[in-house]
Amino acid sequence: LDVSQLKSKKLICLDGFEGNAVVVSSASFTDFLVEFDNGTTNLPIQDYHYYNIEINGLLGGHSGFDIDKKRGNSHQLMSELLKRLPDAILGRMVGGYQYNVIPTNSMVVIATTADETTVKAVVEAFVKEKSKLSPLFRISTTPIERPIKPLKNSENLLNFLTEFNYGVLQKDDQNNVVVSQNLSEINTDKGTIKIGLRSNLKHEWDVMVADLQALCEKHHLGWKIMDRQPEFNTLHNSSLLADLQRANPDAKKIKMHIGVECGIFQSHMPGLDAVIISPTIIGAHSVSEKLDLNSVELTANWLKAYLTQN
Repeated sequence: LDVSQLKSKKLICLDGFEGNAVVVSSASFTDFLVEFDNGTTNLPIQDYHYYNIEINGLLGGHSGFDIDKKRGNSHQLMSELLKRLPDAILGRMVGGYQYNVIPTNSMVVIATTADETTVKAVVEAFVKEKSKLSPLFRISTTPIERPIKPLKNSENLLNFLTEFNYGVLQKDDQNNVVVSQNLSEINTDKGTIKIGLRSNLKHEWDVMVADLQALCEKHHLGWKIMDRQPEFNTLHNSSLLADLQRANPDAKKIKMHIGVECGIFQSHMPGLDAVIISPTIIGAHSVSEKLDLNSVELTANWLKAYLTQN
């Protein structure tokens, strides 16, 4: 990013979610890619049954803003379900979206020694147990007549998924989420798992990455960091923050666990003071995302009041 033409030491970012608030801290965001050999092996046909299992209907959402809302992660739920089926072996697993989106769907093709009656009983009990996650949460199970070829890495993948520490890893003393990780997209056709990592604290990011690398190595999976967007924090005793609060005394000061571009500018411009103000966005990165139009006007008037007083 070429910032040579930028002379200001103040930045007001409008890329947020919560209206009538000043965001003074946001998280770094890291695209962490797990890679593995997706080759297959032969499986004895006797004693095994084959199924296609799909999870759908979860609420999803933004992997920072909604990570603490206990909406469920389709991949984490699928791996938990498969652990309840005897001798489950993966033939295929796909689902999810981008690094920063909580996945709502997951599909597997598996082999198991469990018969159809047992599988349906396990699935029904699982759905009942997890029904509070979403009124639309459902799992469909379809028997497959012909044998599948299981993944050579099936055991490693299932162990990795069940040991992966999904969701909120740490909160601060004000109950703000400051460290989290999201299991986002899995595609055994490509041999990849996408994981989104967030941290408002640099040293905690180091710990989280080291732990995840160790988990990959434990289960003989490759990994690489594809990209990292740095965290940001408003300067101590910020005049920018004081002026914005004076222009809108009702605005609250908050920290958020989202990744925004402020950190990129701060990393290139030492001493840059940055904040976020924005309209209210509801259900960000979900299928029901909405913008509160009244908050657009409030934010515009707030920005105008700030610019006028300065």
